[in-house]
Parts: sequence; C-alpha cells; structure tokens
Amino acid sequence: MQALTLPPISDRYGLAPESSRVAPERIFSEGIANENPVFPLNVDGEIVLDFGRKLTGRIWIEADGPIDFVYGSDWEQLDYIKGMGDDRTTRYWLHETYERACPWGRVVPSFDEAQPCEKSISAFRLLSLESDRPVTIKKCWVDFSPPHLPLVGSFHCDDPELETMWHMGIYTTLACTQLNTHSQVPIPAPGKGYVIWDGPRRDREVWAGDLRLASLIWMSAYDDPEPIANSLYMLWQARHVGCDSDGLIPGAASSHQIFYEWTFWFLVNAWEYYQWTGDPVFLDSLMAANDLLFPSGVDQTLGWIERTKNDNGFVEATNSWMWSIKVQGEMASLAMVHVAGLEALAKLYQADGRAEMAVKTNNLAQETRKLIPPTFYDDGFGAYRLGNFSDRERKTYPQDANAWAILYDIGSDSSREGCHRFLDDPRLQSEAGLRCYWPPFTDEDGDWFLAEKTKWMHNETVWPYPNCYSAWAKFHSGRFDRAIEILKAFHRPHIERGYATLWEVMMPNGDTPISTYGNLGSLCHAWSGLATYLFPRYLLGVQPTAPGFAEASIHPNLGPLQRAEGSIPTPKGPIQVELMRKKNRIVGKATLPVGVEVGSVGDGIEICKRR
Repeated sequence: MQALTLPPISDRYGLAPESSRVAPERIFSEGIANENPVFPLNVDGEIVLDFGRKLTGRIWIEADGPIDFVYGSDWEQLDYIKGMGDDRTTRYWLHETYERACPWGRVVPSFDEAQPCEKSISAFRLLSLESDRPVTIKKCWVDFSPPHLPLVGSFHCDDPELETMWHMGIYTTLACTQLNTHSQVPIPAPGKGYVIWDGPRRDREVWAGDLRLASLIWMSAYDDPEPIANSLYMLWQARHVGCDSDGLIPGAASSHQIFYEWTFWFLVNAWEYYQWTGDPVFLDSLMAANDLLFPSGVDQTLGWIERTKNDNGFVEATNSWMWSIKVQGEMASLAMVHVAGLEALAKLYQADGRAEMAVKTNNLAQETRKLIPPTFYDDGFGAYRLGNFSDRERKTYPQDANAWAILYDIGSDSSREGCHRFLDDPRLQSEAGLRCYWPPFTDEDGDWFLAEKTKWMHNETVWPYPNCYSAWAKFHSGRFDRAIEILKAFHRPHIERGYATLWEVMMPNGDTPISTYGNLGSLCHAWSGLATYLFPRYLLGVQPTAPGFAEASIHPNLGPLQRAEGSIPTPKGPIQVELMRKKNRIVGKATLPVGVEVGSVGDGIEICKRR
C-alpha cells in the first residue's frame, strides 16, 4: 500500500488543516490512489479515504444506502482492526475507559441528511468504507474538533528536521485539546470548554504529569492559555477535602486515579503557568481559602505532603508513570519530583505574598534535596537507583530519575556527571531512543509486572516522555548536540512513516507495538512533543523571569545550527528573535513587545522594542 506522507506545513496553521471542515485528500480503490476525490462517489465493495494527516473530530457521511466503516491512524492499525473481525468486541476493549473510541460501525442513511459515524469524536487518518451493494456517497467530511487557532509562535532554522519536529509537537498537542464533554467522564470545563488530554483516542483524560509538558508546548505556540487553565482547574477541583488524604491532588481529572508523581507535577505546572501568563485570577483561586471551615487549598496539599512522608523524609510510591511494573516504597524519581513540586509551591506562596510559607516550603524542599543522593545514588555504578525496596530496585537504574537529577541540580557535580554518562550509555540506547531503565527485568526478578500481557510495556520499549526530559537535561547542561540527538532519535520513525502526531510508546526499532504485541497504544500523545518548547527556550534562549513575561532573559545558544529565528507568545505580544553565527560568536536581535523588560541578555544580541 502507498506510504503515508507528512502533510504540508503552513506558516498560519502549521501541520493543522487550513479549514475546520476537512475533506479527504485522496481515495484508495483496489490499491490505486486518486488525489482530491470528488463527490458523489460510487462504492461497490471497499474504498479507503485518506484525510492527509491524523485528525480528531466528528466524521459525517451522506449516502443513499448503509455503509460500514472502520478507521485507523495508518495502514497497519487499520488492517489490524479490520482483521479482528467478530472478535473486535472482546479484543479491542482492554479497559472500560476505551468505550468512547470505537473505530468501526455502520452509518445508516436518513432522509438525505449527513449522519455522524459516532456520537463522540473520532481520532484517525484513514477511513475504510464498505458496502455489500452499490451505494453512492454524496458527501464525506470531518469537523476538526480542536480549537482552530492560528499559530503565534514560530521556529525556523537551517535544519529542516528540527522545524518539522517543532511543528509535530504543537500539532500533537492541538489534537489532544478537546471539549471535555467528549472525555470518558463528560464534565463540562469552564469558558469555551477545552482541556488538554493525554491522547484523543484512548484515555481522553487530563493527566497532571502529561499536562505539565503539554502546557509548555501550548504556551510556546498559542496566545490563548484557557485550555491549560481549564485543565488545571479540573484537577484542582478533584482534590481530596475533609478526609484522611485531605489535600491530595489526583493524577487524573476524570477518573481521579492517584499517582503521587502527578500530584507534584501539578504544583510545578501551576507555577509555570502563572510565571508565563501572570494570570491573577488563577493565582487567587489557587491560593484562596475554600471557606471559613477550611484553610487554603495549597495549605492542605502541603499538609498532605508533610503527613505522608515516612520517617526517612520521603513520600513512598504505590505506583509510577511506568504503570506496568510494580513499584513501592522509596523511589528516586518520586523523591526528585517531590523536590520540584515543593520548590514550585514555595514560588507560588511568594507570588501570593506569603513569605513565611514560602520559606517553610522551600526549607522542606532543601531537606529532601539533601537526602536524595546518599539514599539513592550508587557510587559504584555511577547513577541513581530505581529505589530501595528490594534488590530489584537497588540494581535497576531508571532514565527518568537520572534526567531529573540533572534538570533540578540534585546532588554534586560528580554525581550529575555520572547521570550524564548513564544517559549516554550504549546499553540504554536503542535505534529509536533511550529505554526506560537498565537492565531490563527478567523472569528471575520474580513477580515484578502487574499483568503478563503487559510485561513488555515498559521493559522492552522506548517512551518519548522520559526521552523529552533527558533531552531537557542535556540542554540544561549546555550539551546541545546530545540533546538534539536524543530528540531526533524518537522523532525520525514518525517522520519516516508520514506521521504528523507523536506516539505514546514505540518499539526500540521505531515500530508501533501493533505488529509485535497487538497493542493499538496511543498514536497521538501530547507529552511527546516537548521539542516545541525546548527549541525556543534554549536555541533562541527566551524565558520569563517575572510573572506574565513582565521581564525576560534572552541567552541564545545555536548549538550545531548556523541560524535560527522564531516567535515566542507572551501575554503582551510575541517576542521575536533572529540569530546567526558569525565565526565563533552569535549575533542577532530580539524584538520585544511593550511591557516586556529585559532582565539579562547574551552578548551580541541587539534589543529592539516594538512600537
């Protein structure tokens, strides 16, 4: 079958369609492709419509007879679902939260009016239509369901691959931005109602850890922060009040699943959102007391952290984002996110004028920061252990914790150099990126996996999520070539296969898990697109240094590039940066909107004010 190709990239919408009403770009009939199909179409057997990129939205069909449909994100997924046959009902539903994404069914005509394939939205690229008798399809289109926004951010450079990666990150996140009434638990969100899910086909959840990365991606491309504020609101309103776990923020906004790492990432996300937007309503609502009976919500969350810590000063894990493996007790990654969350909360207290609480919270963070290296760092191996519960954890070394130690400056220069060496270790590396941990678990490690059918899920795979953090850690340390190499490794399989969206998980050779394990996975996952944030943050060098971008620092580093330019959205208008390398120095200019002051700037950068 003909290979899928990336859609063209426009300056206004990037990889997103130019119109919110999307028509198919080509039709496949008996293996032959025809561009720009014209309706009406006569169908006697099967045709496949290619919409040119993965879309999310409601599919509409007007026909004069019943049509059976199956859709998929690529040929492999489409053929796999079609091949399930009568077993679809038992083989597809791996979990009850999949119920709102059923990629097959029948459209029955009704009085010459177009009918939707599903009550909710679909997530797909290829649509197979089949009839056992001649049928005329009069119309077929998709109503693109994310907010149809023009790009404000931009990124251009002399490496076209990096430009494509920047666009893939934001389009993936855009496709995950949906009305929350389409979620598994359809609760309306405030305002226009959009939130940012982890993925649009499967979970359809606002997950706090996923949202932290998706928020940075969104703010790097669009100037409307409401989907982030709504998503944080949905998590915040689900926090526990008046019970033993009073103050705990759940990891998931709809199903309220608990992941302690995600509780801390919520705090980090909340600070970063406020720092970028300076949104006073958000800060007030987050920091205010609930009523006369309860203290401030964040005070409750701080109280939960203090009550939950064990005698050694750590919050003990009951699970992790690597959900397929059994984890418990003290974990290095959770301890590091614990530090990041407390430091973010201290900044929120400071912004709210509560200096004493800011000092208290920061002191708690520093206490945990000091405990981490002697507890988890293995001097003999030169990296952080997974945890301390048993020999399995003590002899396993995770990618995430070692990346976070670098990113949050935990431990000594020597230990962080060990973390760098571990992230560069060929044993951790695969063709498509870094594995979750080393060494992989084996049957000799005992009862380590939650279920036999998913024991491969984190043990044999590459996840863009920790790879994004590893790239971030390398950027943070000035190792730009290696950072870009990590990002390119997991982006390239997507680009080569014509994907505009980034996947949740992939096999070490760059394949999806469908052919190996029959797992459909999520082929559009917002947490994988962090390059959209990292390139303007480090290559262009722009970051806020006061809430609402009242002040910014501009310290570019082109790394391996010769030139780069781009725009970074702020509440006061975009910051535009133009850079080029001249011999051994970077020269260029940054144009700032009125209301943004420069806190510090790199050598050779001219500062201009937009009139």
